[in-house]
Amino acid sequence: MEIKFLISFIIGILNIFLGIVIYNKNRQSLNNIFYGLMCFAGGMWSIFMSFLWVVKDISFIRSFIIPATYMFAIPVPLFYLLFAYNFPLKSFIYPKSLLRLAVIFPTIFVILVITGILRIENAKFIEEDIFYTEVIFDIFLIFTIYFFGYVIWGLSILLQKFKKDIFATYKKPIIYLIIGTITTFCLTGIVSIIVPLLHSSKYDWLGPVFTSSHFIVVGYFIFFETRK
Repeated sequence: MEIKFLISFIIGILNIFLGIVIYNKNRQSLNNIFYGLMCFAGGMWSIFMSFLWVVKDISFIRSFIIPATYMFAIPVPLFYLLFAYNFPLKSFIYPKSLLRLAVIFPTIFVILVITGILRIENAKFIEEDIFYTEVIFDIFLIFTIYFFGYVIWGLSILLQKFKKDIFATYKKPIIYLIIGTITTFCLTGIVSIIVPLLHSSKYDWLGPVFTSSHFIVVGYFIFFETRK
């Protein structure tokens, strides 16, 4: 369990650091802002997930760590969507009402989770050192639909941009994003969404690790490698 803690915690810290660096490269750019927020949220998700392997106070886990974990996990697909919509620039304009709804839904979801109105997971110790979490199916199903819905939406935007001639000079970073989205969010979706939905939390700690690793690698290629 200590290995899980160290891996998750270190990757989370690196991800937050990357988000700060990318944001500081151009604080006026929506690309940098949303990717920076995505890195920060993914990093905090990974850090709070890591605490599940070292904290032994079950009431603290239920009342603080699990809600805090989802407080940062829920916005990740939203920040990804907004980044895809703006990167490298807008090729079409969505109605403001649609964008507001896209932001409002996860915002309300986060508020309901951190206030305890909605509970996504139950946690308990089967034995002294064996920790176990089980998702609450109905609520977690909403999270599942939201997660995949926003990721697929963002991916479809990138695919549309890739086909347009006006983005010819940006095809390389767009390809990085498309490949990164398909591979990483699929892996994250399996271990942190599909498997827990089937009542197994054995590998859900890998979700934020996969996601944060994706942000680090793709962020480097988009904001550093392609600018050389």
